[in-house]
Amino acid sequence: MRLKTKNITGRLLALALVCGLANCAYLPDSKKIRQQQPPLNGSALTVVDGQRLLTEQQAEQVLRPVLAKAQDTEQLRQLLKLEELVSGNPLVIDNNIQLLIDGEEAYAAIFEEIEKAQEHIHIISYIFADDEVGQRLAQLLKDKVAQGVEVRLIVDAIGGLFVSEAFYADLQEAGIRISKFNPIDPLEDPQLWRINHREHSKLIIVDGRTVFTGGMNISGVYSRKSSRFSSLPEPQDIIESRAWRDTHVRVEGPVSIYFQKRFIETWNGVNDEALDDLLEYIPKHANRQKSKAMIRLLDDQGADSEYAIYALYLSAIEHAQTRLWLTHAYFAPNKVLIDALKQAAQRGVDVHIILPGVLDHGLVYHSSRARYGELLKAGVKICNFEDRMLHAKTMVMDGMWSTLGSANFDFRSFIHNNELNISILDADFAKVLEAQFKKDLQNCKPVTLEEWQQRPLTDKIKESLSRTLDYWL
Repeated sequence: MRLKTKNITGRLLALALVCGLANCAYLPDSKKIRQQQPPLNGSALTVVDGQRLLTEQQAEQVLRPVLAKAQDTEQLRQLLKLEELVSGNPLVIDNNIQLLIDGEEAYAAIFEEIEKAQEHIHIISYIFADDEVGQRLAQLLKDKVAQGVEVRLIVDAIGGLFVSEAFYADLQEAGIRISKFNPIDPLEDPQLWRINHREHSKLIIVDGRTVFTGGMNISGVYSRKSSRFSSLPEPQDIIESRAWRDTHVRVEGPVSIYFQKRFIETWNGVNDEALDDLLEYIPKHANRQKSKAMIRLLDDQGADSEYAIYALYLSAIEHAQTRLWLTHAYFAPNKVLIDALKQAAQRGVDVHIILPGVLDHGLVYHSSRARYGELLKAGVKICNFEDRMLHAKTMVMDGMWSTLGSANFDFRSFIHNNELNISILDADFAKVLEAQFKKDLQNCKPVTLEEWQQRPLTDKIKESLSRTLDYWL
């Protein structure tokens, strides 16, 4: 979710000034990414079962029947190797993953699980709104603290900028431990561009066993009732009156250890009350799953210049063999990613992208549309989701591999923000995600090259201006 502004001209000038003053980082191409990592050839994949590292022979025994279903086994193996190298995390077996679409479904699952919590609840959210959803969750958390459950919450200082201090104070008085990520005081910190380093992840962990992650903040915008309508109102009316379309997941299994580790590392980075013993927050008995989904945590820290999620997106595009279906709210790829998408389409991959038809951030909307022409000319299919505000961030490749999470397809997510995605090696889950993609297409309007070329001159001017500010959007 982006902060709204009515003064577009003022924002353009302010961002241009900041960009001129700041030291800008730049995203590498795939060649540089590989040069920065150990050689891929001959390196075995690291596969774990909880905290138990599988031997190379055991790992191959698990992987071989899965990789055999791929269109090109070696291409998928290469993707998994690069994914491991850039993320630093292993592939974890024996997990269950459930797709949760929109707020009504996601919040029902989250609230139900929190009500069952016995030991601890850990939450990271860019926004924790003081509205009907935030207030209901706040009351649940206060009730759990009263029952002896530890509750910790990390909320981004900018994401929570318009939430009253009284709301947070009430939670703290109830015993909920709260930390704000990267509060900026212009009088204390002259490096104003640090304001861009945000905690954009979305994560809820209950008792170290059940994890919820994806694109949803804690906000009522995801829970408004919505239905398809024949006459579209003005874009702002759609944004304000219709439930946002987003994607979340519920995950259970050994990979929960790595989510807990991510929370503790983030908590220790913003709080004097360090949590030193990870084992204290790991279930003593493994929660074994019937599902065999293999999941890897993809954690990007906005200040580390490693660009793990960017490298993952780029590598997936380059390794796609048959189809690559993307759904993204904020789409402002650099030239490297654009070229990779074009090359994938030109080698016969079905590259299909669902993008917002309406958006809460005008600059990003116009910057995104500035890229349509060259993608359409190369054979990339683009559809605008017009039913309501689209906030999902998903990618599914070749019916075998997928990723989703908090990271958008833009500079802000790749360079500035802390982001949290997961990659899933599981044909069954990929099939579920593809089915949702097809369902979303029913609420989309295809964009044709002819239509795009005939757009008004005013749109072209807005696109040109917005694109100059990609780095800061």
